[in-house]
Amino acid sequence: MRRLSNSLLTEIDDAIQKLPGSTPAQKLLVSTVLEHLDRTVKDSAGDPQMEVDAANAYIRLGNVQSSPYHQNIGDTPGASASLDKALSIAIAVTRKHPENTAAKQALGLAHKSRGDFLFGIARTQQAVFEMRSAIAAFEELASVRGLTPDAKVDALLNAAGAYMHLGDEFGMVGWPSLSDFPSALGAYRTGGKIYERAAQIELANPSVLRGIVEIHRRVGAIQLHTDPAGAVSELRNAMKGMDALHEQAKQSMEFRRLEAGVLGLPMANPETENAPRRRMATASRTSFACPLGRCPHALD
Repeated sequence: MRRLSNSLLTEIDDAIQKLPGSTPAQKLLVSTVLEHLDRTVKDSAGDPQMEVDAANAYIRLGNVQSSPYHQNIGDTPGASASLDKALSIAIAVTRKHPENTAAKQALGLAHKSRGDFLFGIARTQQAVFEMRSAIAAFEELASVRGLTPDAKVDALLNAAGAYMHLGDEFGMVGWPSLSDFPSALGAYRTGGKIYERAAQIELANPSVLRGIVEIHRRVGAIQLHTDPAGAVSELRNAMKGMDALHEQAKQSMEFRRLEAGVLGLPMANPETENAPRRRMATASRTSFACPLGRCPHALD
């Protein structure tokens, strides 16, 4: 089970990313893994570690099947079924073993992925409920005594990311959000504070630094409609955050999408301020700049 969730599913993720679009080969690969996973789950009943691994595997599959935050194959019914299975398993394990931190994390991830999925199909009120449930699970996990620094950072990153996605559901412009800009800004800023807490533990963690940049980018996007001067300030902070990332992180596809998204926000003087970097972003925008930093299928 661990090999399935950590190795084979990673290969599926890579295959989907490298071959954009919903192809029969991709769907067949996902279907084959799902059948194998369903059979394996029947043999794992009563083993909490295997059940947690199964929940995480279903989450990964659900994201590959249809998540607006991942390249996916556009299988909405399949994603719904996979995420329902993940949530059911995670709830059962946490009830039986409330001290199991891995199960708490899987529960939070299941709620978060289900919230993302519901947002992607414009069931945003339900998505907000799921994301709040994810936040509660991650915040409870982050408060557990005796966590290692790495585990603490992971819990904080997950909580901050859930707040960021909650902000998207409240006010992401151009998406099926609730158009509640004040609530969106509140969620983003709470997520930003949690990223800062993680930075106090592990300042050089690229995921922490990227998260801080994303918060500034999203706040800036909202402020384009509510406070244009504030948007410029947020953009500058985002660019400072990108500069703080080490060179290896800057070579990743995720960074290139992030940079294109940040530089797509208007500057105070776009002709003179950071013009070379803006030109690079404009050239990359078709491939890399999407409202959520990735190019989803579910909302195309």
